[in-house]
Amino acid sequence: MAGATLRILSVTLIAAGSFLTSGTPLEAGVPRATFAIVGAATTVPYGWTDFCTRQPQECDQPILAAVDVDLTPRTWEALIRINQEVNASIVPVSNFEHWGTRMVHWDYPSDGKGDCKIYALEKRRLLMATGFPRQAPAHDHRRGSQ
Repeated sequence: MAGATLRILSVTLIAAGSFLTSGTPLEAGVPRATFAIVGAATTVPYGWTDFCTRQPQECDQPILAAVDVDLTPRTWEALIRINQEVNASIVPVSNFEHWGTRMVHWDYPSDGKGDCKIYALEKRRLLMATGFPRQAPAHDHRRGSQ
């Protein structure tokens, strides 16, 4: 089940991520959507497995079929709002600065600090709380994030 969840987590809303950072002009306020081709299944990263042991409610979920999200003005507004809120609320720090280790660590920003995985998990959580389906999460595409 963690592998399926990871595949879902790794699928990106390229339209949202690339347009949020590229400065591409929008037609009628909403970009043209595109899609990502998903490759073969991969192994589950250690960070996700560790996150699931600490946050089992996030991972002990039924497998759901992928869902397309209509990129309407309302949807676009929510993506921009959540992206800006999360980017403004988390201080970017490396795992070493934050946790004193170079080991990968995935978590929610309980102390307002984190790296790209913390940004992505918080955006995922807020998108789902706003009504976006769990099986269509956004991925963090901030410039300079790794």
